[in-house]
Amino acid sequence: YTPDSTPPMLIQFIANVNLSLLTLVFNEPVNASSLNFTAFTLQSGNNPSASQYTLTGGYTTSPNGNVVTIHILPSDLNDIKEISTLFVSLASSYLSFVTGAVLDMNGNPITGLNISQAIPSVAFIGDTTDPALLSFDLDMNSQVVLTLYFSETMHYSSLNISSISLQSSFNVSSPLQSYRL
Repeated sequence: YTPDSTPPMLIQFIANVNLSLLTLVFNEPVNASSLNFTAFTLQSGNNPSASQYTLTGGYTTSPNGNVVTIHILPSDLNDIKEISTLFVSLASSYLSFVTGAVLDMNGNPITGLNISQAIPSVAFIGDTTDPALLSFDLDMNSQVVLTLYFSETMHYSSLNISSISLQSSFNVSSPLQSYRL
C-alpha cells in the first residue's frame, strides 16, 4: 500500500456574484473543512496589472468531495463590487490561491497558482438582484445632508437625485406632504 502523496488540483471554478458563490471543482476529493478562504484572490485577468481582491473570510456548507462551494462574505462582496473591473463578466473573473488553500483527504496541500497562473471562470452569473434602500438619515443642522443606506455597494454616478422625494408619512391614507429633490 502506497499512501496518496499527490496534491489536489483545481480543474475549474464558477463565479456566481448574484448569490455570492464560488464553486470550485477539483480533480480529487478535498477536505472541505480545510479551506483557507483568505488564501483565495479574485482577479480581473492573469497579469500583474489585473485588478485583485483577496477574500477576508467566507464559509462553506459543502461536504468533502470534488466540488466545494465558497460563500463570499457580504463585506467582501461589497468591496469586490467597488472595483469596477473585477468579476463583472466572464472575461474579468479569474482565481488564484496560495499553496495550502485546501487539502485533499490525505492531507496533501494544493499547489498555489500565482497572479500569472490564475485560472479563468468557466461560467459567470452576474449581479441581477436589484439594490434596496434600507434606511436613510436626514441631518438638517448646519447644512442639509441626506444619507442613503443600500443593501449593496452602489455606483454614485447612477444616483438620480431628482427621483428622490421626501414625504411626511409612509401611510397613503393620512394627509401627505411631499418634497421632490
